[in-house]
This record gives sequence, C-alpha cells and structure tokens, in this order.
Amino acid sequence: MPSGIDEDECEDWSCLPGYWKCQTSSICIGEIWLCNGRNDCGFFDTSDEENCGNFTPICQNFQTLCNDHTKCILLGQVCDGKRNCNDESDEIGCESWVCARGLWKCENNIRCISEADLCDGFAHCPDGSDEKSKQTEFLLYFSVANIKQFRKLCLWV
Repeated sequence: MPSGIDEDECEDWSCLPGYWKCQTSSICIGEIWLCNGRNDCGFFDTSDEENCGNFTPICQNFQTLCNDHTKCILLGQVCDGKRNCNDESDEIGCESWVCARGLWKCENNIRCISEADLCDGFAHCPDGSDEKSKQTEFLLYFSVANIKQFRKLCLWV
C-alpha cells in the first residue's frame, strides 16, 4: 500500500517449514544452507554461519558431508585436487578412487573424465595426462574435398 501500513510489524513473520529466517536481513533460506561455510543471508548478515557448534548440515543427494561435519560439498568436488573441506577429507583416499563406466581416471588420481575427452587436443585432467603422448601416437593422413591434412591422434591401449 502507498501508505506503508502493510509493512508494519513485518519482522514478526516466520518462514515456511524447512526454511530458516536470517537475523539481520530477515530473508528465509533453506535449512540445508545453514552452517555450510558460506554466507547465504546476504551482505552484512552472517547469521546462518554463527553458532554452528554441534550442528551437522543436511546434505542433498548431489552432495557429500565433509568428515568434520562442518559443511556439504558437491560430489564432483571429491578428489578434484582442490581442498573444499576444512579438514581436507574430500582429497583423502583418491588413489583408490574408481571411475564409473565410460570415464577415464587421470594419472594423478584426482579426477575422472569422459573417455570422449581423451586426446581431443584439450587438457581435461589437471596434470594433462589425457593428452600426454606416452601412449602410442601416429599421424593420420587424410583428404577431404581434395584438401590434404595431417592430424595427430593418440592410441590408448
């Protein structure tokens, strides 16, 4: 309303179930964002990250909980070569990490990439092992519309 009467006593409203009200900004955020290591309440309001003592975040099916129970990280952040968990638990045991079918494990054991990304001219592994020529490589001569080209190909055996 133009008079502003509809704004009276707004600080008394509550959030829907499954949501939490930020102390300063008064916005509602999903409970899954509480104590996740990121400020989700907005500028100058860190209330979602305060008093987290024994609070264990609730992870979604596309996330995993760090061993110290302080935050959830994306599954794709496990064994990616970057420390995403405060306790670095997301980078422990990566040597025994097994890639799913259709994926290839980088030589430094920190990432699985699509087999389609092997030898495509772009490094997808942090160590570049998907483009290394330690495997057999050869030059392929071919002609397309009378244009002769050479292309370097990797053979993964």
